Amino acid sequence: MIIWALVDDRTGSNNQSIAVAEKLSTYYIIKKIVYNKLVVLPNFIRNDSLIGIDLVNSSDIAYDLPDVVICAGRRLSPVALNIKKRSKGKTFVINIMDPDFNFDKFDVILLPEHDNLSKRRLKNKNIITTVGSLNRVNLNKVAEEAKKWNEFFVDYNRPLVSLIIGGDTKDRSYNPKEFGLMINNLSKLVNKISGTLLLTTSRRTSDACNEEIRKNINCDYYLYDWKWENDKRNIKKNSLGNPYYAMLGVSDFLIVTADSMSMISECCSTGRPTYIYMPRNSVGKKHLRFCDYLLKNNYVKEFNKSTNDLAKYSYEPLNELERVIKIIIEKIEEKR
Repeated sequence: MIIWALVDDRTGSNNQSIAVAEKLSTYYIIKKIVYNKLVVLPNFIRNDSLIGIDLVNSSDIAYDLPDVVICAGRRLSPVALNIKKRSKGKTFVINIMDPDFNFDKFDVILLPEHDNLSKRRLKNKNIITTVGSLNRVNLNKVAEEAKKWNEFFVDYNRPLVSLIIGGDTKDRSYNPKEFGLMINNLSKLVNKISGTLLLTTSRRTSDACNEEIRKNINCDYYLYDWKWENDKRNIKKNSLGNPYYAMLGVSDFLIVTADSMSMISECCSTGRPTYIYMPRNSVGKKHLRFCDYLLKNNYVKEFNKSTNDLAKYSYEPLNELERVIKIIIEKIEEKR
């Protein structure tokens, strides 16, 4: 079975497509799609054409058409439908998130519970609803990374509290002063429980928030500064690399910023107590709906500048990918 995962410039969406491809087969092909300025046209105009695609700089999608094509979001959905058209309907199309098309054109559409879709559309037989983002977190990989980092963390005081930081998005940004107050409060909490704070930032973490971290942190800690670790001027990089997966495996508590549904979903896949930093003025409506859904269903708790305790609690770890893959395989078999 030939499987293509269409990817573009959106890392979080790409990871979801690749996660599905990996579960369907050990052999799959990633096809990088590059856009031109016409991609802003609405999908009812692009339809199942390649309008908006820079064919010169994109991966070749002309030959050896796949049995299954996977994509995420609105911009890639016309490309997937174009492949299906050229295969004379033989290619099985999986679209993650709302494709902004008639749902009947797709074989499977994976929609998060938090998407605000009408009840009429949700009744479509091609829809599989999910809790959160499908993620590539493999618990074996988490265990391996934790083992790799074990010696590095062995002398750190427990409990270990991890703060996983995303950052600004295209239409929302964190208030640096508010962020600093949260860091200050978190430091006090870590001191209160005589633990250690582990932090990792990302490429989207603003310089202002980075500065507030350094100004307000006042406890035992380890900081993986993504920008500095990836800066050519840094000659003392941590040879172990990025501790993100290790943090998922060694931490007693996880705290994650609300701007990344993927990171939140990955934290919740571990079953560890997970808190979300979700200031309402800094997070988009869709992200807030997702966070509120997780809060309501006891997957997570909220962390803010006033939180005065970290509680251990249990929940059924999110493992949506396994459930979804079983349904997709059944649908592929039905179509054959």
